[in-house]
Amino acid sequence: MWVADVMVDIRARDVDRAFTYQIPEPLVGRVLPGHRVFVPFAGRYCQGFVLGVREAETAAGARLKPLAAVLDEAPLLDEELLALTAWMCERYVCTRAAAIHAVVPAAFRVDPVRRYVAAAAPADPGAPLADGGTDALAWRIWQALAASPRSFQQIIAQFGPEAAIALERLVYHGWVKEEVHARDRVQDKLVAWLVAAAERPSLKQAAAARQPRAPRQAALLAALAASGRVPLP
Repeated sequence: MWVADVMVDIRARDVDRAFTYQIPEPLVGRVLPGHRVFVPFAGRYCQGFVLGVREAETAAGARLKPLAAVLDEAPLLDEELLALTAWMCERYVCTRAAAIHAVVPAAFRVDPVRRYVAAAAPADPGAPLADGGTDALAWRIWQALAASPRSFQQIIAQFGPEAAIALERLVYHGWVKEEVHARDRVQDKLVAWLVAAAERPSLKQAAAARQPRAPRQAALLAALAASGRVPLP
C-alpha cells in the first residue's frame, strides 16, 4: 500500500504537521512530492500539499482515508521549494502551511463543490422511508437528481427548506449519494481575435480607401494586413 504525507492547507498550529492518506490504486505512481491534492479532513474537504510518498504495510494503512483527487498534472512545488518552506518554518517560526502560501500564488487554491446524484432507484413513489412512512417530496427530489446532479443550494431553492430532511433520508437509504469535487480558482482566460478573411493587398487597398472618412476602420484594416489578426479589446 502506498501512502502520502500531506500538509493540509490550514494555517493553524494544532494541525501544523503532515497527515497520512492512502493513495488509491489508480493514483499510485501519479502522486509525487509537491503535488496539490484534495483530501477529507475534519468532516470536510480541503486542499493539501504532498510532502512525501512512501510504501507502508497494508495493516498500517487499513484505516487511512484515501486521497480524493490530484489537482495538477505535475507537482506545483519542486524539491527546492519544499526545502525552502521547511527552512522558512524554522527561520520565521511559522506554520508549514503559511510558508507554502508564501511561495504559491493565491490563485492556486480550490473550493469544495458538493453535489447530489441519484443512485439506486426507489421501488415506487410510495417507497417506505424513515419512520415507516412515505415521502412524496423525497421521490420528487430523486426524480430531479436522476435528470441531473444538483447542489444542496439548488435542491433547497427548487423544493424549499423541507427538502433538507427528505434529502437526508434519500442519502441514508442509499438512493442518493453525495459527491465532492474540487473547483480550482484558476480559470482560463479567453481572448477574442479578429482574423483577416481577405488577402493582404486587398486589405491594404481597403485601408487606403477608408483613411479619409473612417480612420479607425482604416487602422484596423492596416493592422489585419500587417499581422493577419488583431485581439479584440
